[in-house]
Parts: sequence; structure tokens; C-alpha cells
Amino acid sequence: MPEKKKPQRQRADSAASVSAAIVAAGKIVRPPQGMKLDAAETAVFAEIIGEIPKVDLSDHQIRIAAMLARAMHSADVEAQTLAREGKVIENRHGEAVPNPRAKAVQESMSTVLSLRRTLGLTARALAGGDSRRVAIRRAHNLASEHMLDDVDDDLLNRPPADHKTPRRDH
Repeated sequence: MPEKKKPQRQRADSAASVSAAIVAAGKIVRPPQGMKLDAAETAVFAEIIGEIPKVDLSDHQIRIAAMLARAMHSADVEAQTLAREGKVIENRHGEAVPNPRAKAVQESMSTVLSLRRTLGLTARALAGGDSRRVAIRRAHNLASEHMLDDVDDDLLNRPPADHKTPRRDH
């Protein structure tokens, strides 16, 4: 039985890819249903989503981004507490012992790095290690998303940035 070929991805600078990126730029990406993020985690989530062209985001990647935001916030809180307490603390007998929080911080950072690799925020994680192609594609998609930011004449009909915002059709 002949093997099916994987469909080739369109070039990032093709007209179809540019228009898809422009349309996707109007989407507001929110954490998935059932994943409640507090204000600090939501801010981290927005930063993570800002690193990835919206045209490339799948529902699964959005869920991983929310998990990454939680892990990054948790790692930050643990690291701040460790900085206040110090890496060496005294036990109840007055002896100096390593702070167990240091291991928790290390594990949190390991989780963050693992989720970043899973999400593909490193260039090598995408396209089988060819970071040059990934960097070019990402740059084209991000540039396409921001292409219309400077145009303020409202001559092009674009999707609303938020589904609650009514479209202005002329």
C-alpha cells in the first residue's frame, strides 16, 4: 500500500497565508472552558499567546498555553518565597538544612521548560529542528497579523477583535 504524503504547508508569504494570518489576528484567544486562571496567570497567558501567531494555534495548544501560564506563575511565586527564606534554613533543632522549597522551584522550572517545548515555543521544537525555516515562518505570520495595525482608514472590512463587538459594515 503506498504511503500517503503529508500535505505541504503553504508558504508563510503566500497570499492565502497572509490573508489567513490577518483574519486570525482578529481573534481573541481566551483560556479554554473549565480552566480558571487568576489575574496574574491570565497576564502570563496573554504573553504566551502573543509569542505564537494566532493562525498556528489549535485548541490543544491553547490548553497547553493555559497550563504553562499556571506553571510559570506558580514557579515565580515559589522562587520569590525561596528568595525571602533563603536556600539554607534552620530546622527545629537549630541546625542548618537545605530549604525544601529549592527542590520545588527546580521542579516547577522543569515543568515550565517541558511545557514550552511541548507548545513549541522554541524554534527547534517546530519543523523537526530546522530553526531557520521556523523563524522565517513565524516572522512572516506575526508581521501579517500586525499588517493592518497601522492602517486606520477603515476601508477594509475586518472581523471584529472581540465577538461581542459589532461589526461596522459600510
